[in-house]
Amino acid sequence: MIGTTSTLEFLVGRQKGMVRKLSSLIRLLLSSNEAQAQINQVDTDLREACLVCGIVLVDSPLYKQFRVCPGCKFHYGLSARDRIQSLVDPGSFKEINRSIASIDPTSASSKSAYTARISADQKRTGLYEAIVTGVCSIGGSSATLIALDFGFMGGSISSVVGEKVALAFEHAARRKLPLVAILTSGGSRVHEGLLSLLQMGKITVSAERFSEKRLPLISVLANPTTGQAFASLANLADITLAEPGAIVGFSPARTIKESEVKSKIPSINNAESQLSHGMIDAIVDRTNLNETLATILDLTNPEFRLSYRKKAKRNQTPLPKQRAWQSVGLARHTKRPTSIDYINRIILNFFELKGDRSTGDDLAVLGGLGHLGGQTVMVIGQERGGENIDGANDGMTSPSGFRKAVRLMRLAEKFEIPVITLIDTPGPNQSIQSEQQGLGSSIALTMSVMASLNVPTIAAIIGQGGSEGALALAIADRVLMMQNAIYTVMAPEEAASIMFDKSTTNEEAAESLRLTAADCLELNIVDEIVGEPLGAHESPDAAARQLRRFILIHLTDIGNWSNFRRSRRRYRKFRQIGEFTKKFGSPTELNPSPSSVTDHSESISSRTPASGLYFQETTSLEKIDPLDHDHEISDD
Repeated sequence: MIGTTSTLEFLVGRQKGMVRKLSSLIRLLLSSNEAQAQINQVDTDLREACLVCGIVLVDSPLYKQFRVCPGCKFHYGLSARDRIQSLVDPGSFKEINRSIASIDPTSASSKSAYTARISADQKRTGLYEAIVTGVCSIGGSSATLIALDFGFMGGSISSVVGEKVALAFEHAARRKLPLVAILTSGGSRVHEGLLSLLQMGKITVSAERFSEKRLPLISVLANPTTGQAFASLANLADITLAEPGAIVGFSPARTIKESEVKSKIPSINNAESQLSHGMIDAIVDRTNLNETLATILDLTNPEFRLSYRKKAKRNQTPLPKQRAWQSVGLARHTKRPTSIDYINRIILNFFELKGDRSTGDDLAVLGGLGHLGGQTVMVIGQERGGENIDGANDGMTSPSGFRKAVRLMRLAEKFEIPVITLIDTPGPNQSIQSEQQGLGSSIALTMSVMASLNVPTIAAIIGQGGSEGALALAIADRVLMMQNAIYTVMAPEEAASIMFDKSTTNEEAAESLRLTAADCLELNIVDEIVGEPLGAHESPDAAARQLRRFILIHLTDIGNWSNFRRSRRRYRKFRQIGEFTKKFGSPTELNPSPSSVTDHSESISSRTPASGLYFQETTSLEKIDPLDHDHEISDD
């Protein structure tokens, strides 16, 4: 009996070995046929002159390698394998799920024509279907790669394409790899009817399952990307890039042409228009795509976290006292560094992410990924604009700007990286268009999302911190404030005209608003003041160096907090803002004379002249009513 079993195992093992050898031989033959088909395709695709500008192409290395015209930079089509070769590290690509085939889903009447079309495209391109999937490394970062091929039935989404996309998502999730999708597709595979349409559902549920692993999905939109591919893979991505001049949009090219003939309104279905309307993050030339993807993959896969080499006790350097109106002037100084100035000085490998994926891209808010002290961070800054940035509207943030900030915060939470906000705005954009687009809703959503983030958050007020526009980005674990910045409920000029009588000056209104950094620190609104030894407008480098140091210190302090501790401390921080008393009495009881106040750190008397109402300020909630507020409970 034992001998019979051994003989059977030997025969089974031998049969498996023969099958493996036969499979390897078939793959080798297919590779040879595919390689020859690609060579023939390359020879056919090469053009002598550019169709757009007429420049000679045959001797251009740029055209031969990337199919990009050296004159007008027009991007010609590439096969899936050529795209892969231009993107991945040499020899790193390994194809997966190559020879998948579906049971013919077409009706009997169209079966022969469809089968013939598939066969012809297989011979011409050397591919099984309109997609190639595999694993590779890009700039040293491992990734799963999907590439559609427009040369195979217009890159349309068939049952096989949908299945290979789903398998690629599952493979990436198992191996904890990011996924890069290179898309060029004309839409659905109408030959397969409803089964082709339902592949969008398959792709969507696969992408959602993949997203639960907190892994990045990056899409690159080539010419054209329309229909099913655009409404699924392209818009499910965390970060979306596009090639210059690519036709990008849901409507297919023929529909676009028909609509342009009937209407004088310019089409949105190109990469440049999609960028201006906030639907994609960046337009990247094909020659720079490898480096760009390598940077994004590095930034979205954080490997390092800040820690102290040596933790020393820090003392707050005494800051000179200055009048509120002087701070207002310095905060509004035309030469004062803006958010982009600080980002360029303190953040490495910064990659800007654009658009709210809804209505537009507000230039008053800029944000993106970068490295600070070797750690990946998400930076979101309010930008006043200047010589190099037009359309920032002096930093007044619109609903699309707030929605962009929300999108970036959620990305940061998904990738588990800290959020740093740079605040510099006179207030939100209160135009009619902003109201129609939901200004109040977008402000409330921004505050709500930032308050609930499960990642470290630091806000830095670098210039004007104007009203709700500033507060929306300041619900953070730590709030820093530059020495000459201001934080106010409204502009002093507006306060002077609304709150006080006509004899009140702007200077007096500014003092009453308590808007300076020293005032905000005294009121426990900010956690620390960042000094400006020479004034930020006089020495931007010194100011940036100071700000970078303080951000690193606080980021290191809060970086290892648990989510529970972070949520509890953030709640307590903002819950305790504002100082109250439960004691009622005459104004003289609540407001002792200045001569009777010996310790200004314990109580400060204030009066609102216009109303005649009196109130008392104290430094902490515990001193008012310690029994009602138990702050000794552990954070964890």
